[in-house]
Amino acid sequence: MGHGSLQEESHIELAKKVITLFVQRKVFAESKDEVALVLFGCEETRNLLAEEGDGYRHVVVQQPLQLADFALLEYVQSLRSSTLQADFLDALVVSMDVLQRSSGKKFEKMCICMLSDLSSPADTDNLDIIVANLNKLGITLQFFLPFPLDKVGNQGDGKESYAVTPQQKEGLNVIQQILQDSDGLDSLDEVYSFRYVLEQLAFFKKLEKRPYPWQCCLTIGSNYSIPISAYKVVTEQTPRKTWTTVDAESELANDVKREQVYCLDDEDETEVKKDGLIQGYRYGRDIIPFAVADEQQLKYKTDGKCFSVLGFSTAAQIRRHHYLGNQVLQIAPRKDDECLMFIQLPFAEDVRDCSFPSMRNSKKFTPTDEQLKAVDTLIDTMKLVEDDDENDDLFPVSTKTNPRFQRLFQCLQHKAFYPKKPLPPIMPRVLEMLEPPTKVIDASIPALKLLTKLFPLKPIIKCKEANRGQDVLQESDIPKRPLKKARLDNDWDKFNLEMLAEGDVTKVGTVEPAKDFCILVRQKELFTFQEVAQQLEGCVLRFLELDNSLYYAKTLDCLKAYRDEARKEKEHALYNAFLQNMKNSVKQKSLQDFWKLLVQDRISLLSKAEVQGSCVTMQESEEFLNLGEEPAEFKEEWAADDVDDLLDAM
Repeated sequence: MGHGSLQEESHIELAKKVITLFVQRKVFAESKDEVALVLFGCEETRNLLAEEGDGYRHVVVQQPLQLADFALLEYVQSLRSSTLQADFLDALVVSMDVLQRSSGKKFEKMCICMLSDLSSPADTDNLDIIVANLNKLGITLQFFLPFPLDKVGNQGDGKESYAVTPQQKEGLNVIQQILQDSDGLDSLDEVYSFRYVLEQLAFFKKLEKRPYPWQCCLTIGSNYSIPISAYKVVTEQTPRKTWTTVDAESELANDVKREQVYCLDDEDETEVKKDGLIQGYRYGRDIIPFAVADEQQLKYKTDGKCFSVLGFSTAAQIRRHHYLGNQVLQIAPRKDDECLMFIQLPFAEDVRDCSFPSMRNSKKFTPTDEQLKAVDTLIDTMKLVEDDDENDDLFPVSTKTNPRFQRLFQCLQHKAFYPKKPLPPIMPRVLEMLEPPTKVIDASIPALKLLTKLFPLKPIIKCKEANRGQDVLQESDIPKRPLKKARLDNDWDKFNLEMLAEGDVTKVGTVEPAKDFCILVRQKELFTFQEVAQQLEGCVLRFLELDNSLYYAKTLDCLKAYRDEARKEKEHALYNAFLQNMKNSVKQKSLQDFWKLLVQDRISLLSKAEVQGSCVTMQESEEFLNLGEEPAEFKEEWAADDVDDLLDAM
């Protein structure tokens, strides 16, 4: 395919856009239609007709008939223009062969869409045979050209001008012969320009859903039972929840490990197994336990499907706000019969009848006649129906696509092609679709100006403190020490979202003790290093008491964090003393498996080479990792406060 003018996109780029829009509509609509891709003008030849005989050169069957997927979309993006010429009628015959060889599949309709600039010659010797086979197989043929047609039945934008070459004129004559109808009249209704198609395919296709009936019996009283089929007529459309959490670097779901821990709201945050939990519902200030046995006993038990008429009412007695559910069902006794419509209604105890005092009883809020007239004028100007005999819709909702889906599909397609790039802006066509009709805007502007004049508004700033879930569940009469705002180190001067997500950490917990420790160490005005280290040491000792390999990784993370922070804060004496005591505890409990992991991670004493002022040599640090031998004795200079803190930790 050739190139366009310098001011416009090339023909190949426009053709790629058309194919991309066509395929992506199939992908996101989850269509069962199968798509094949045949290229002509290629350097190589790859099709069954060429293998069986001569001819059909430079035609490649890139993809046989199969469901459209992202792999096809990605391949289309890689297509480049070629200088080789190939007979587009050869490509048409190869496409017919692909459809015919797939005749074992049951297709409701078969269609060939050909995109070409008609710049290559075509051999018309067998044109009559080609047309006869098209009619025999029932194949619909459509042509897409880079230029519009100035003929009857033109589906393009005729305002453009395009210099058609003699070769392209000859190609148009061939198309006319192929599309000639049974009456001998030329029909170019199936010839479209690229620009026209891009406008028509600008939006993603709606999801196609085949209606499945809900089979049941409609019972009226005890004597009448009617077999019915219920179909969804109106329901909320939601995208499929197929999101998967993957690792940001490897982009693999298996690399993400989830861990859920239940803890008591006490000082030690004692972990509770999931088997030891039951549901609890808050009733006032009390929490009422509700076991699984209670839930099973309370469940409504049925004898199967049931659809009974409880009573009859006139439609005038059913108010709009009584409608329940997210769908409307069509109740049909059998095919092609009159049907009933089902809309869910609430029971008496489900109706919340909220009564509000009339605003007319207050002189302050009683509107004037001028204000009422202004509101009526605004409502009249915002009508979405033309004031004529036809009552045409100014904003035809039934033809509008869901902007949420359009944006979602746009982002998914962009990420499939460019996974490392940021998301693109919203398509202008989607934003235009959300705009009110211009006629309504122009008509309502004077009414809006009058409304703002008659109803002046003044902003009222009211601050309201947000309550967290844990605050609601705690006793209101228990005084709580207010959290002080910590002054952070230089490394934490800049506020970021990560700090916001950390929340208020006041102690080292057992869920993420290493992370809690690192956060608290930096809050120097609230906690000393010794206080935070004492909490972390307590967590490590509790993990070792459990003697469970599931806690080994968490324990090693604690020790790594302790070692790094002690090195930064020059608290080597405190860290080394705890590590020595922990080693004695490991020996007593025979935790050799845990010690092997510690040796693999090289978690040892802080030596002179790492921290200035330490009395531990490199050799002593290496010998410490040997569980069978004691390292040479070493002494650290302790302050009196440090000794007291260590004794408390033990």
